[in-house]
Amino acid sequence: MIGSRFPRLWVLAVTLGVTAAVIMLAMFFGQSRWLANRIVTTSSEQHYAFMQGSFERRARSRIHMVTDTLPAGGGNDEIRRILQRALGADRSLVGIRFKSHSGQTIESGSLPTADDDQNATTWLAERLVISYPVIKDDKDLGYLTGAFLLDELQAEKDAFAKQLTTSEVQSRVSSYYWIVGGTLIVLALCGSAIWLM
Repeated sequence: MIGSRFPRLWVLAVTLGVTAAVIMLAMFFGQSRWLANRIVTTSSEQHYAFMQGSFERRARSRIHMVTDTLPAGGGNDEIRRILQRALGADRSLVGIRFKSHSGQTIESGSLPTADDDQNATTWLAERLVISYPVIKDDKDLGYLTGAFLLDELQAEKDAFAKQLTTSEVQSRVSSYYWIVGGTLIVLALCGSAIWLM
């Protein structure tokens, strides 16, 4: 009678142990995947916000340098040459426009439609548009608007996200080995205890 009850008790204990282990591992797996995805997403967003700020500061600095080269009483041809030279010097700058307060507009390259806000900073899908006032000899002459391609910024964002995802996958695979090894050891210990009983 003891012999017939022992295998049933052993099978029941092993079944309960395996079921509990599977449930706990499934919960751990789900929680770790959710947490890892949140960390990757949040890190990518924060890093991209930091990169956007840095890119905007560099773009603003470039526009400021162009405003310094504009002459106070220069003609249209001279201003157009300066704008074209600025386009050639910076490959991310794809369009630049000078608009005076008298309504004169000189443009070079490709820009979105004219915007009357001289302090605007606009993030578009593929471009950053920045306007900067042109002040010479304490006179406000107008403002300069530049459009910068975001290809470089997007490439940096994608590279960072790829590196973060690769690191997360490597860490996850390593944790799987530890989980499987620990589970097998626990099951072996439980099986040994039941066998000895």
